[in-house]
Amino acid sequence: MATNAAKSEAAAFAAKHDVAASLQDAVNQLARAQPADVNGYLSECLMDKALPATIEKLVGREAVGCGGQPVVQASVHAVIRCKQALLGRECAPSHLFKDANPECAPLRHLPMALVDVASERRSRRGVCAAATAVSNELSAACKGLEVSDQSAVDEALWDADSTDNKTKVGGNAITACSLACLAAGAAARRQPTWQHVQSLHAGGQGRQQPGCQRWLVQLAKPEGKCGVKGILLSVDTNKGVAAASERVASVFCALQTAVAKKCGAAAATPTFGGLLVPCDKAEQLLALCATAVSSTAQDNDPAASLVLHCGAADYFDEGKGKYAMVTGQTKDALELVDDVAAATKAQPLVSAIIDPFAAQHGEAWVALKEALAADASGGSDQSPNLWCMDDVGQGVTLGKDVVSAAVLSLPHAGTVTRMIADSASAKTAGLAVVVRAHEPGLASPTLVDLALGLSPTAVVLGAPAAEGAVGVQRLCDLCDHEQE
Repeated sequence: MATNAAKSEAAAFAAKHDVAASLQDAVNQLARAQPADVNGYLSECLMDKALPATIEKLVGREAVGCGGQPVVQASVHAVIRCKQALLGRECAPSHLFKDANPECAPLRHLPMALVDVASERRSRRGVCAAATAVSNELSAACKGLEVSDQSAVDEALWDADSTDNKTKVGGNAITACSLACLAAGAAARRQPTWQHVQSLHAGGQGRQQPGCQRWLVQLAKPEGKCGVKGILLSVDTNKGVAAASERVASVFCALQTAVAKKCGAAAATPTFGGLLVPCDKAEQLLALCATAVSSTAQDNDPAASLVLHCGAADYFDEGKGKYAMVTGQTKDALELVDDVAAATKAQPLVSAIIDPFAAQHGEAWVALKEALAADASGGSDQSPNLWCMDDVGQGVTLGKDVVSAAVLSLPHAGTVTRMIADSASAKTAGLAVVVRAHEPGLASPTLVDLALGLSPTAVVLGAPAAEGAVGVQRLCDLCDHEQE
């Protein structure tokens, strides 16, 4: 009797879950394919029919980034094929936090990182509170969600903190969880992360190979406030990633030699933002970088130019309504127009300017565009383009006649889904999309995959030494198909 009951129960279970049909379908596929690895092929066929992986818990902890700074790390534990497994683990940087610049109010639209400012440990930059939020509030919000449903996961993460700047759980905690879930979703679907991003970005139609038209590499930044946040090297990839990588290396080495000769060996030590150069004026930094580009140019080299990153929003004092871009000086937006135009007019290698003003000063953006166009008509080959990173929405509002590209950054967006939406919005408005594939203190190959999955015009990488080398190598690995 017991045996008959067991058989009946097993038959009912098999009928309920249509086991016979699943097995027959797998066998039919096997017969058509006739692979060498029979069991492996059957396994793949049956895994495709498995239930989606669901999040069991998120675990946060404080880790040390490649720059030595504390970062919050999120791990995704999911139930997949009846077992609990660690599917994804990623970190988020903490360079966007409330007290980053005491002279300037935090940007209201940006998610701010949660840092332990009340604690003496790690120079008040620890992230234990953010790590705790990952394990508690954010884990509870995501429990039971399909790990590959990035939109639902990111919505749950975002809604877990109702504050304007996500200061309760921390923008860094939310970003770490979103990026970890992206990696976990790709692992659950058994596909490369960049392809998973393309599927999310293109509504399930992601099939094209990863690539971009240009690399932007952090080249140099000033030691003090000289009117510019940093200089990037822009290199075309039309001659392949190997040629682009060689061009980047030659320019960077030439700049290192020049900086060491001018400022000493200590200044020639690479950081994420490039070489740290003592200078009083933006023109001095531009001249050093331009010399490195022109002195290393060969006939068959990919085209190279410079991108000026002003990052003006970081230096804007809302209380005074002025920018403190240069030590000891404060100017309003329209007063800065002449300064930026003069710096670029003296250096024809500048092809683009990122965030010359905070996003809300649209009149200054228009005035600068007109000033640059006037300089070009007066004899310059071509006026530099204006790119917006501080607020992609404002860049879309200003329009492609003023802003030609939107620079996307995961910490600025907060989640992968919001970054995908920003990319779609920018492309719809006719703007080129430039994506940061590297963040200070964080050398994550997943960031490079995320960037390439958005099919951008260009990607931004860290300096080609130190932690930036990880991003350069990952980019080369993913884009090697161009040379095959």
